Amino acid sequence: MLLDRSRSWLDAARGPTGAWGYVPGGAPALEPTLLAVAAGGVLAGDWLASQPTGWGTLMLPACLRDRGEPEADALRLAALPSIRGWEPWLAPETPGDFDGGLRGWSWVPGTFTWVEPTLWALLSLRALDEGGDPRVAEGLEVLADRQGADGGWNAGNPSVLGAALPSYAYLTGLVLLALPPGHPSVAPALAFLRSEALRPSALGFASVILGLARHREPVGALAGALSALAADDGGFNGRVDRTALAVLALGVARDGVGPLLPRREGAHGG
Repeated sequence: MLLDRSRSWLDAARGPTGAWGYVPGGAPALEPTLLAVAAGGVLAGDWLASQPTGWGTLMLPACLRDRGEPEADALRLAALPSIRGWEPWLAPETPGDFDGGLRGWSWVPGTFTWVEPTLWALLSLRALDEGGDPRVAEGLEVLADRQGADGGWNAGNPSVLGAALPSYAYLTGLVLLALPPGHPSVAPALAFLRSEALRPSALGFASVILGLARHREPVGALAGALSALAADDGGFNGRVDRTALAVLALGVARDGVGPLLPRREGAHGG
């Protein structure tokens, strides 16, 4: 079974520190480690606890949710002050492009607010049952403000000097994970994904599956397309982050639930 082979691939790619690099044998990093743990890998607790605060901390509560391990719960709670205290970037007025005064989250504290760190911070605050945190509402405003004219998202702002920038399917799928059902940005995002000819890629298919599942859209066909991209050994692109995302997406397509989805909200494979 593909999921078993992919999980075995992730297990074999785990480094001597207990963490994962982006590729087997690569230097350990927070993003691939947290995605691998979310996909069912062994908790790299000592290594995670030793890491300095960085943008990957924004992913930590979301990826370690529902582990049922005291060590994971302690790591999740320890990340909360960093997420709440992430220094905002306050830009001059940027009429016609985006609202630089809205606070989101950055790759580097005190610098430009980006879409991906913001969506992960929102996922983590939700995972910690901190949905009432005032930064959640503002973070959702950031995502709405950065939505492109085509309904999707790219990494930063939707346009430059009035010229619209193209959106990325994979990032649109991840943003949908962070948006609550009924949010005004959901319908145009779903329309963008329906109209977009998705390029065959593990990152794109997996991210879109997760986003569609969040909003109870059918994902069965995409899951089949994603499965077809797996190597014989179960890996995707020879990369830990891509393989972990694929495991998460295929698990959601099969079971209707997953670590990154809200509790008691699933999807159907249709």
